[in-house]
Amino acid sequence: MALPIEVAALVLLAALLHAAWNALLKAGQDRLVVLTIANGSRVLIALLIAPFIALPQADSWPFLLASVILHTGYYFFLVPRLSRRRYQSRVSDRARPVADPRGDPGRGFRQ
Repeated sequence: MALPIEVAALVLLAALLHAAWNALLKAGQDRLVVLTIANGSRVLIALLIAPFIALPQADSWPFLLASVILHTGYYFFLVPRLSRRRYQSRVSDRARPVADPRGDPGRGFRQ
């Protein structure tokens, strides 16, 4: 079974958006403001697209509500965690060994 080009393009777009989201979040001074702008942009885009698509089936509404609740909780707990300095160093320690051309790829995981 071949992967349709549209699916591959959407997966690559999602990866690009995720990387851009992480870069913006790490670069911003006030992460709450960055989160607010990013989520506000998503809501604005969704509101612009909404008139042109059909409503989801009634069976999917509980899952949509659960998704909204889980994402809201995730962001609620994410902001204080990102405020701590040690989070930044842990993330860079974990991410660095994968693409570290200077030597042992497992170096960042050892104490």
